[in-house]
Amino acid sequence: MANPLDIEKYRVEVYSLAKSVSGAGSAKTSAGMANFERRLEVGKLKDPDAQDQHIVNIVYWLLQYAFEQRASDTHLEPRRDEDKERFRIDGILHLVYELPSNVMTAMISRLKILGRIDVAEKRRPQDGRIKTIAPNSHAVELRLSTMPSAFGEKLVMRIFDPEVLLRNFTQLGLVDQDCIHRRAMTLRSHGVVLVTDPTGSGKTTTLYSTLKSLAEESVNVSTIEDPIEMVVDAYN
Repeated sequence: MANPLDIEKYRVEVYSLAKSVSGAGSAKTSAGMANFERRLEVGKLKDPDAQDQHIVNIVYWLLQYAFEQRASDTHLEPRRDEDKERFRIDGILHLVYELPSNVMTAMISRLKILGRIDVAEKRRPQDGRIKTIAPNSHAVELRLSTMPSAFGEKLVMRIFDPEVLLRNFTQLGLVDQDCIHRRAMTLRSHGVVLVTDPTGSGKTTTLYSTLKSLAEESVNVSTIEDPIEMVVDAYN
């Protein structure tokens, strides 16, 4: 006996995704600047194109699966042999898939196109953003960051789900005196509150929830962000 939803998830991963990876990976790797150990291979087929339907399918699966798994970050990491795709869930990175390097390169190019990032620039870090509609029909924002590494360009996607970010203090787990102290801090007319902790611990969620509690019609709220992590109508 098995849950039909589990069967469907594995059907998509094992058949649809694997077929797309195989189809995209059938193009042989050509010479490139990305991998500093890569040798020049003459007479090989070119890498798969970022607009190739197989690559489009793989990227679509990647985003949908990240939403389903409640991932806060998605890491696409080039390595010497096989490139890795990892999700950060509840602050911990999990290996999700291993891909041929030419397929990963095309995936990153596809995401850079969607995020309006310069595809030709691979030697310096870049930032971009994508706004998507998740399977449950609400908008999810993605912030993209690229950086060069030894074996190619690494890309990290931070996932900002408004339903997760814009929670009240009680929904964040603050109760009793903690909740009272937090409200007292945010209601002061001046001062500084520092929020520090490791990646994935909830800093952004805490800050956006604080802004939500302050952003009333009678108050002008502006943020200073670089880059802007999420656009909310209630403040500037």
